[in-house]
Amino acid sequence: MQLSSFDRTCLQYSVEEIILSFPTPNNKLAKINHKTSMVIANTLMVRGDLIPKAVGAAYGKLKSQKLLTFVDWNQIGMKCGLNYRHPTRLPDSPLYAGQRSACMLTNTTGLLPIISGIVEKFDEKFGRKEDLGRFLDDGAEETDFVEARESLSRLVGDYCEVEQEVEEKKNSKMGENPI
Repeated sequence: MQLSSFDRTCLQYSVEEIILSFPTPNNKLAKINHKTSMVIANTLMVRGDLIPKAVGAAYGKLKSQKLLTFVDWNQIGMKCGLNYRHPTRLPDSPLYAGQRSACMLTNTTGLLPIISGIVEKFDEKFGRKEDLGRFLDDGAEETDFVEARESLSRLVGDYCEVEQEVEEKKNSKMGENPI
């Protein structure tokens, strides 16, 4: 399911089809493997022609089919917003405005490589003071950058901690001897 042109005939997807398509590679803004990452929190926003029970059932399938795996301490982990108004199409937009649309934002440990890459790039540029002058001229202070870097480091540490906890629980369950 990808963005469709207004001029082409477009299939109308059901709420379930839309929601179950979220973990597929074509519908993600970042390359994340949902099979190996853990979801910490999730927000689902659905708009248009929908039935709340259908949204709940589709979300249940997401979890039961293990398309998303939530951390143990946050099994619900999802906030859902429903809006019954149909999606709007801007007059000159090439995008098709269908009967329903949805957006899912997921905080997952799969973001760890991306955030780690940002930290590495930051360290590289900040070490050379590259582009720093432009920001300082606009009123930013060097301490703002140092604080932002520290925040990202804490986030990387938190994600590593979550992944380590999950790995330890998997290993301990594999070592259990059922009677």
